[in-house]
Amino acid sequence: TDSSVTFLQEQHAKTLQGLHGEIQKLQKKCARLTFELTMAGGTTTEGKGSTDFSEQEKALKVSQEAVITLKSQVDTLNEQNALLNHEVVSLVRKTENKLKEK
Repeated sequence: TDSSVTFLQEQHAKTLQGLHGEIQKLQKKCARLTFELTMAGGTTTEGKGSTDFSEQEKALKVSQEAVITLKSQVDTLNEQNALLNHEVVSLVRKTENKLKEK
């Protein structure tokens, strides 16, 4: 049981690390797209500039939505981690009590 909990905690930590990396990557992309969108804002007219502006807006929105989704996943994983930690503490106490009884 302890090894299962330890394994789950390790997997959780790896998943969180990956999600945090993905969030950072998307936040950088959002910043870059926001900058590009701002810079393109003054020069958008009919034609190619307008299309580029629209595509950048769409890409920025997709990136922002992805960041929100990933942050939600991180929150969920943090909640699961808290539950696992509580379970570990409970198992440790039960084991200690059994050892004291012997």
